[in-house]
Amino acid sequence: MSVMSTPFQDRYFIIMWLYTVSAMMHSHYIKSRCDETLFSFRGSEYLVMSRPNNIFLIGPMGAGKSTIGRHLAQMLRMEFVDSDQELEDRTGVGIDWIYDVEGEDGLRAREQDVIADLSLRSGIVLATGGGAINSAENRKCLAGRGTVVYLYASVEQQLNRTAYDRGRPSLQYAKNRRELLEQMMDEYDKLYRSIADCTVATDARTVRSVANEIIQALATEA
Repeated sequence: MSVMSTPFQDRYFIIMWLYTVSAMMHSHYIKSRCDETLFSFRGSEYLVMSRPNNIFLIGPMGAGKSTIGRHLAQMLRMEFVDSDQELEDRTGVGIDWIYDVEGEDGLRAREQDVIADLSLRSGIVLATGGGAINSAENRKCLAGRGTVVYLYASVEQQLNRTAYDRGRPSLQYAKNRRELLEQMMDEYDKLYRSIADCTVATDARTVRSVANEIIQALATEA
């Protein structure tokens, strides 16, 4: 008995297939900005970004970068890396300890070294820290070495998702968490958007739906 595929299944299959082909064809650093390759399938045309095959997730704390990144990497059979976790692994101490001992400047300097190294790798989904975008060098590395996805989360969503999180130094010492998050969004939002290839809203959405939208952004229908 034959099984008929649905239009959604057809679209999902071709998006996954095209991205895999694109990643195989472009396994080395190509250039700083994006080229596009046009494919035709079943009468529809698809644009696939010919970029270094890395996906860099940026956005505020609580946007779900790590959780979504792991799921996305699994779907695309790529390696997932969290820059905060990598920093802790390299130093042997927690982010909060580095912040307490070396201050924010020391933490950001270490973070910059980690992102510079990780962005040179190939075939990774990288979740970055919320404040990493504040460094011009980080923005340059991310924009030039992969596809940058801005995961947007409202301040309300950030508050809900970080309510019981004690591992974020900036929030840990804040007298007014909402005020701090609003201030950070005012400062960082334009920086996120300045290098993002696409922006995906995460409020009130499942991890899978966000990951699917990112995949579709990698292979958009013309």
